[in-house]
Amino acid sequence: MSENMPPTPAAAEWVAVPGWPGYEIELRCGAVRSLDRVVVERSTGKHRRLTGVELVQVRDVRGHPQVTLSHRGRRKAFRVERLLAAARSRCGS
Repeated sequence: MSENMPPTPAAAEWVAVPGWPGYEIELRCGAVRSLDRVVVERSTGKHRRLTGVELVQVRDVRGHPQVTLSHRGRRKAFRVERLLAAARSRCGS
């Protein structure tokens, strides 16, 4: 029975996205996720827990997958391939 089972995939290697705290990218497939965090609502000042999720990748006008990252009110769209290159150069993979 074990000879018919598919091979188990290697463990995912998540690394921090350089310059964007609170986000990680998976080095093999390029998935990007946000981390669990606590935010303060501006209107009430209350703390709220947010669970991290895998970000949805959309295609830019040239067909490249991209994600939008945000930190302290600043939002920016990045091509996933550029985030992968930056993360790999930082960790030496």
